Amino acid sequence: MVNFVFIPLVAMSPTAKNIFSVLLNPPKVLQTCDKCFRDWRGFAGVLGIGGEANAIITSSPDPTAAIFDILKTREEKITFEQLLKVLKKIDRWDVVDDTTDILEKDGKVYLERLQKGDAQEVDISVDNKMLTYDDMIRYEAGEPMQSYDAFLLYAEEDTPFANEIIENLEKKGNLHLCTKDRDLISRGERFESEVLMQLISERCTRLIVVLSPNFIKSPVNTFLMDFGQTTGLHERRRKIVPVHYQDCEIPIQMRHTVMLHYNRAGIYDFWERFRNCIRTVAPPAIAADRRIVENSLESQKIPELSPKVNGEIPQGDKIETVERNNSPQLNSKPVKKEGFFRFSKKKSVKKKDSAINLPSLSGLDKLEEADSEAKEKKRRNKGVVKRIKALVSRS
Repeated sequence: MVNFVFIPLVAMSPTAKNIFSVLLNPPKVLQTCDKCFRDWRGFAGVLGIGGEANAIITSSPDPTAAIFDILKTREEKITFEQLLKVLKKIDRWDVVDDTTDILEKDGKVYLERLQKGDAQEVDISVDNKMLTYDDMIRYEAGEPMQSYDAFLLYAEEDTPFANEIIENLEKKGNLHLCTKDRDLISRGERFESEVLMQLISERCTRLIVVLSPNFIKSPVNTFLMDFGQTTGLHERRRKIVPVHYQDCEIPIQMRHTVMLHYNRAGIYDFWERFRNCIRTVAPPAIAADRRIVENSLESQKIPELSPKVNGEIPQGDKIETVERNNSPQLNSKPVKKEGFFRFSKKKSVKKKDSAINLPSLSGLDKLEEADSEAKEKKRRNKGVVKRIKALVSRS
């Protein structure tokens, strides 16, 4: 058993905080004998939270989470033992019974981290990254935060169609979606829009926008749609996947975007195309691997392999047959003749075939004389042409 007297509130895991929120956020009509509320109001009152802090808690969508955040800023550290005493004082023995086991587990984890000297740091850094229930599960398993294929943004009135999307994309398409109502953890100290913006920009590859009259009426949905489009432009990749669910006035920023039309599902396989729009394709590594192999071969300067006996050698798009009886020596070279390759040895080449016939000294004298005679003849012809032109011009 872990002694809760020595376990501070900072050791509480997000899972335990979520249980407290679920049990204490709903208002209770009946009060205790000391006239204390049996919900988050009595919880805050017994802990001595009031004044301006009480206004912050009241305006928060998760009052219990806001109480825990206020307790973190206090100099006096609240322990698990004091927390259970407050629950007993407001007559919430059900919360004590439901949270004792998980607090026991959190206490053991805290003591283990305390021995390593990083208990306080780990709790603060990780708690700010916890956005969804998947994050909680992966954190307890020692894995990084969850990433999603797409975030599903829709109006509350279009929930039946959103459930149909989840059915076809997650269960049939093996994709992982994130939705506000199903996956989001209540965060008392942060606005919901801030958490959604972080999920869309950092955790979700795509943003599915279900366009309908109810969607257009929601300022929050249109703001998140604009944010997703801006994020896609900044990252230079396709971010938004618009789905035209019901007839409505298409936003101006979506009018020139290719979108999926639900009412045209009979023309093509709507769900198959939908799944293909969400999937991401990794770049093929074949070409890169091939370049690496070619560069390594060039660096090693491997000699060209000789053709197989009675085999075929590829040359571009042509294939030429090779016929030879013996394998060539290293000093032999291929000689192409009438579409065939044959190998000839240097020693078989006769010297008279490779010798160059050069003229003798007497032959050079004759060439010079012939060249001078040709020049003199050309000069005389030019003179004759000039005289003829002069006579013609005089007449």
